[in-house]
Amino acid sequence: MFSNIKNNSQITIIKQSVMKSLHLEPTLNTPEFIFDVESLKLSLSGVSEIEKGDLYYPTITNFIDEIEASKPIRLYCVFDFDVLCRTSKRGLLFFLLRLKDLQTNCGTHLIVNWVCNPGNSLVKTIGLNLDYMVRLKINFIDKDLPENKVEEVGELVF
Repeated sequence: MFSNIKNNSQITIIKQSVMKSLHLEPTLNTPEFIFDVESLKLSLSGVSEIEKGDLYYPTITNFIDEIEASKPIRLYCVFDFDVLCRTSKRGLLFFLLRLKDLQTNCGTHLIVNWVCNPGNSLVKTIGLNLDYMVRLKINFIDKDLPENKVEEVGELVF
């Protein structure tokens, strides 16, 4: 916490925002959610068969507020669903809209990858629909293509 004194009579307290990592274990119907503060990587993976009224997506959507408070310069997002039902689409829509807000309000550079299994056209179709609705550049990656099986490079030093 920092104090800022103005005109010798007015004291303003500026609270420093500290971003924290978050890991939500997957369940039978909810995907794993990981936000790693060190790498600024956010991922959703697994099964998403959310029933109407489930609070999973509102919970992770509200978590974007904490990320936004720290005004990150970049955020790398990976969506890798094995199963994705149409009911989950609405929750994902609001989640992606908050990511778009993060980009707009903070100038955060977003990289969004949507991993697709060749045999699962529903997951890709939902991703394409969300990409169109949110107007957020989503990279669609075919999981089986050899050029996509590359290890991530942490940092290049010249």
